[in-house]
Amino acid sequence: MYRYVALIWNAADAGQGASVQVLIDRLTAAASGWTDVFHQRGLIVLSAHGDPASLDARVLAGNAGVVLGVLFEREEPDHDGSCARVVLDEEITNEILASRGEWLLRHAWGNYVALICRGAAPVTRIIKDPCGELPAFITTVRGCTVVFSAMADCRDMELCDFTVNRRFLELHVSGGDVISDEDALAEITQVRRGEAVEIDPRVSPPVVGRRFYWTPFSFPRWDEPVDELQSALKALRSTVRSSVSTWAAGHRTALLRLSGGLDSSIVLACLAETSERLGLLAYTHFTLDGGSDPRRWAQIAAEYASCPHVELAIHPDRVALPAALAMAPTVEPASALMYLTVGEYEQQLAAARGASAVFTGEGGDSSFGSLCIGEAVAAFLRRRGLRPGVLRLAAHAARALQQSAASQLGKGVRSWWTGAPARTLEGEQRQVSKLVARRLTDDRPPTTRAQHPWFKGIEPVPWEAVGKLSTLLSTPDPYSAAQSPAADAPQLISPLYSQPLIELSLRIPADLLFAEGRDRGLARRAFADAVPKPILDRHWKDRPGSFHQMLIARHVEWLRRMLLDGVLVNEGLLDRTAVDHALSTAFVKTDVSSGEILRHLDTELWVRRWSNASA
Repeated sequence: MYRYVALIWNAADAGQGASVQVLIDRLTAAASGWTDVFHQRGLIVLSAHGDPASLDARVLAGNAGVVLGVLFEREEPDHDGSCARVVLDEEITNEILASRGEWLLRHAWGNYVALICRGAAPVTRIIKDPCGELPAFITTVRGCTVVFSAMADCRDMELCDFTVNRRFLELHVSGGDVISDEDALAEITQVRRGEAVEIDPRVSPPVVGRRFYWTPFSFPRWDEPVDELQSALKALRSTVRSSVSTWAAGHRTALLRLSGGLDSSIVLACLAETSERLGLLAYTHFTLDGGSDPRRWAQIAAEYASCPHVELAIHPDRVALPAALAMAPTVEPASALMYLTVGEYEQQLAAARGASAVFTGEGGDSSFGSLCIGEAVAAFLRRRGLRPGVLRLAAHAARALQQSAASQLGKGVRSWWTGAPARTLEGEQRQVSKLVARRLTDDRPPTTRAQHPWFKGIEPVPWEAVGKLSTLLSTPDPYSAAQSPAADAPQLISPLYSQPLIELSLRIPADLLFAEGRDRGLARRAFADAVPKPILDRHWKDRPGSFHQMLIARHVEWLRRMLLDGVLVNEGLLDRTAVDHALSTAFVKTDVSSGEILRHLDTELWVRRWSNASA
């Protein structure tokens, strides 16, 4: 997979220069494939697995910096073809430099991290795009600043032992990780999505400035809502088609994770339009344990798009949870189940097909409005006031959320009239934190609740925007499902998280995304002629059945050792009695979800790695 390491140091300090050379020697000795893509006095950038047609390094004119990843031109809203890559010529470079890099986020989009070092000035500016999956982390070693994408490369460079940030750990365990503003490891600073960070190696600490160039409430035309139905339909269709086509243009062969749901079926429909130049294979993974079976729906979508399709059966007897101990190190906890069930198979299938990318339908729930249905009534009232249609909308939202119409109407009216949020984070945390020590969820004053930096100072919490952003609030990590970042794994692409589409979604009111009282109703109408009618008419998602429960039952003794004798229990973050009860080998009824158990396992595996390192 594509990855990079940048080294920033004070060129006037001979000791720092010697340290940089040691780090480079260690990195290149540990793994082959590293290329020096940018070299200037005080800044060296190396990258691996670059592909000129996909993710690679592009140097600004005059050696003024480098853009790592991929950068596309912005097109008009009604453009539905692929966007060209930005040519970093002298004119564009001057625009980037004059704006201190902000031009990138306002006039381009993609999946990139930029490092800009104008002229002989010692300050380097690091810029992360808002929606891409290429991360940027910063740490300091012997006065040198290391900017990197994959934690495994820090291991190869033999950097310092890293220690867990206790505050992050408490928030993550209690369920607040999605909007946390804490860094996971004390010695590592994350460059957030849409953020610019300035590094001056002459001072300590070297981070001398931080500023957001992009937030959900500050991007071009953010304050111009798209609130007319036909305009929204046209804009949504063209933006999705353009986003998918743009990502596909950099690949000749690709895979698609096809669930048969609406989102992946829309991505398939758009990819099928590029079939003459893109060799595409759709694949579906399913379980044989009596749960819902996605194969029927995936077959319908694949046949409709004339796309070859294969199926992967995943059985709990073939998944060994202890194998997750071999996962590559990550900056934050990663999904062991994704690593064990999807990562390895996907790499093998991609290698057999010669596929350089895997497309997914992830992001559709957020960008198409499925996660902000609860805000639809309030959005309607803010736009149109008390009109008869609000009663029908409340009834539709209640049906979709399995709540009462009176409850939906009451929450919407209260939110519209008083500005109070329609839901609370604390209530949602309790539903997914049955094993968490009560002091973490009950005793925390509301004022200490973590918030994503995008929402600092905004009261109440803008839940409609939160729903549209979903995992964009989390740390980017394209490596967690791979055997190792050094593996020749395909690029993971989720086009429904593209910046143009997210910005459009943020401008379309929640009630309009919920068109006709249907979950993702606007998207269903926009692609009514491209997606099979059975899938358009389907309003439920497949569930894994008893797969997770069977997996836990098979490994219950190992899970008991890992969790009851683990860091989270011993540090008082998980309730020992509750964990013991939930993982009882006897037949004991429990309301703890299997998802929560596996989530805590991910955290335990992660914290053990870094706790052992610090010890």
